[in-house]
Amino acid sequence: MVSELARHPSVAKVTGKAWTAPTDIGVGIDAGSELAYGVAGLLALAVAGGNYWVEMEREEMVAVAQKTLMDPNVQYQKTLAQAWAEVPAPGPHLLRQWQSLMADLPMVHAGWAPC
Repeated sequence: MVSELARHPSVAKVTGKAWTAPTDIGVGIDAGSELAYGVAGLLALAVAGGNYWVEMEREEMVAVAQKTLMDPNVQYQKTLAQAWAEVPAPGPHLLRQWQSLMADLPMVHAGWAPC
């Protein structure tokens, strides 16, 4: 960067030359370097695109896998409904068991009786 002092009009009077902006900034890129930078850029673009494609494939695969997984709660409800269907309905046998259990219990115990 050229200093402000070099641009001052009095410097031009002293040196006898008018100030001109530099045209060569010192960054020279030859054709070989341009080719190398281009190839490197294309390679970086290819890697980024490949990474994006792999990520999209992975997300699709995970989505398909989650769809095919069976929900444990739904599976439990199905097996429970099947199990209840296999259990016979309680009939008079259950009532007789309950009555025999109650008959074996004493109605009076140590002076205590139901009201």
